[in-house]
Amino acid sequence: MKVPDEKGHSDDAKLRALEETLREIPAPPVPEGLQKRLVAAIPERVHGADRRRWRVLRLSVAAAILVGAVLVGAFMLLNRTGEVKAGLLDNTSAHLMQTQATVMKETKPCDMLPPLQLEQS
Repeated sequence: MKVPDEKGHSDDAKLRALEETLREIPAPPVPEGLQKRLVAAIPERVHGADRRRWRVLRLSVAAAILVGAVLVGAFMLLNRTGEVKAGLLDNTSAHLMQTQATVMKETKPCDMLPPLQLEQS
């Protein structure tokens, strides 16, 4: 509950009156030469440390891309089947090598597990 003061004004009315008074005050003048000083404070060139940081970042990204490309190439070379390249598959057992193309067929989950042995009582 708002309690009025001795003049009969509540706190909300005082705050509104103060807000109106402050809004009616004109803005202070802009100091002379402020724009020139602010523009002069902006550096014309990027500092050397910033350039070095960007150069290191670019080189790091290039190195990461190169390493990624080498890894992808190595995995592609290692995952080739049926071809012997530079002795990579020489040690593979004959029963692991796929000698003929297989036809893709659906595997039923019931065919993967042995049948249940139900005990009869």
